[in-house]
Amino acid sequence: MEELIPLIFIVMSIGIGMLALWLDYRRKQFLHQERMESLRQGITPPDWLAEAEKKAKKTPAEKAKGFFIAGGILLAIGIWMVVSMFWMGMGYVAFWTGAPGFVGLALIAAGFIIRSGSKGQDSFDE
Repeated sequence: MEELIPLIFIVMSIGIGMLALWLDYRRKQFLHQERMESLRQGITPPDWLAEAEKKAKKTPAEKAKGFFIAGGILLAIGIWMVVSMFWMGMGYVAFWTGAPGFVGLALIAAGFIIRSGSKGQDSFDE
């Protein structure tokens, strides 16, 4: 039974990714059907694609905020893992269990770089 755990992990990981792709496909298919039906009835449908692109466009400050949040979470997880390894008397693996903390520090640094590089700019397009 214990040999099945990695297999189940791999199958579920791929399955969740496939489910996300399928749900996105179904959403787009539904929006297309809705648009075609409104055109058949003579109604001009709203341009949902342009509206979605406007909503999806983030300013550099918003992007940096996402980096800070993800980096803070990973840094906290890394610190927690290192402290717990020392607490359990396994200090020899504490450095390796702190890997998420190092990734979190890198994300926080990237957030500062994005934020400092965008002073006075509203978007990267300018």
